[in-house]
Amino acid sequence: MRIAFCFLVVMILGCGPDPGNSSAPQPATPPAPNSPESESTTSLARSSSTASWVNDGSALEPRQAVPQVAELAPVATEPADDPDELIRGDDEVVPGPAAATPRDRIIQSLGDSNRGVQHVRELSIDSPDASITIAFDDNLFVAAGIQHEVVNTIKAILQSGQNVQSISLRGTFELVDKFGDSTEGEVVRAKYLRATLDRINWDNFDRRNIYAIADEVWLHPAIKR
Repeated sequence: MRIAFCFLVVMILGCGPDPGNSSAPQPATPPAPNSPESESTTSLARSSSTASWVNDGSALEPRQAVPQVAELAPVATEPADDPDELIRGDDEVVPGPAAATPRDRIIQSLGDSNRGVQHVRELSIDSPDASITIAFDDNLFVAAGIQHEVVNTIKAILQSGQNVQSISLRGTFELVDKFGDSTEGEVVRAKYLRATLDRINWDNFDRRNIYAIADEVWLHPAIKR
């Protein structure tokens, strides 16, 4: 009985692992901290980050991500409160051309004198009754030229945008007396009411009738010839 028990113990011990057998499974040894296996494992673990990687054949190294430049949104500029101002970049406000006034339009329409004197000598359009004094130009036919300028002066006032109820016109010209002395003197004085002006058809109007339709008129004898 004792012999059988000893035989059984020997058989059990004989079935255990052989210490000298190299094929027996061995526990895994963790890689050293600075070994290639550790670096490779760490690098691959970082592959999920936003940095990209370059494989130079040994270890994976991170490549710096190119920074993205944010696109600037356009800056809206508000229009100037004054319509005579213009907007440039960087909110710079520069003055623009000023709108012409009725007075400016009249003077611009009549232009400069060809006698070297001030063409529009006086002009008042602030009240409903406009008044103007003009130095007539020199022409080959003086009387006909003055009629033409009276018509142009009345039309310039009516087209200026100013609401007038009457136009009083005075015109001057160079007068020479019998001794040969010359002076700038008044040769035309006329007044036109709005009711009279509204009846004129300017497309077919004969300038020679400009004095005949006046509500008030005075002419120098020199231009009646």
